[in-house]
Amino acid sequence: KDKKTTRGFHTLSIAAIERLTTDTVKVTFDVPSDLTNQFLVEAGQYVNCLIEINGREERRSYSICSGKNEALSIAVKMIPAGKVSTWFNKEAAVGMSIQVSSPEGNFTLKAQEKNVVFIAAGSGITPILSLAKAIEERQGKAHLLYGNRTQASTIFAHELPTLSSLKVTHFLSNE
Repeated sequence: KDKKTTRGFHTLSIAAIERLTTDTVKVTFDVPSDLTNQFLVEAGQYVNCLIEINGREERRSYSICSGKNEALSIAVKMIPAGKVSTWFNKEAAVGMSIQVSSPEGNFTLKAQEKNVVFIAAGSGITPILSLAKAIEERQGKAHLLYGNRTQASTIFAHELPTLSSLKVTHFLSNE
């Protein structure tokens, strides 16, 4: 089906959905080659997603968690009564097309920044993961102070240890 593209948005299809925790998914998009220049990502940025739910347009912003040489990905944590977050966690499927804006935002690293300390809690890890991947590319060092309720609710628990330049100190409030 041919969907009308809304101004400021581009039609992207969902290439993959990976369950990260019981209430969080990583959604990876297929960016067609003719849109590559519209989706040049700087670590720490976000995209806006436009989803039609029950006949209404819903728009939400999600931080990009992918690195420079990875397919465009966001992480979406389902929140109570959250229309779009619930849609991504329960209804979204590989092959579906949605409207996505070009990357935006200034929560980025300056060119000279190579050694940083990050503080994140819960789903706030999403832009931090992207920034940590950028630090790794720069051959810098990062220390992450990361708070979560439980080990099981820790988003990107399996991906964070793969970054050799990142030291993580976990704080678990319910364990």
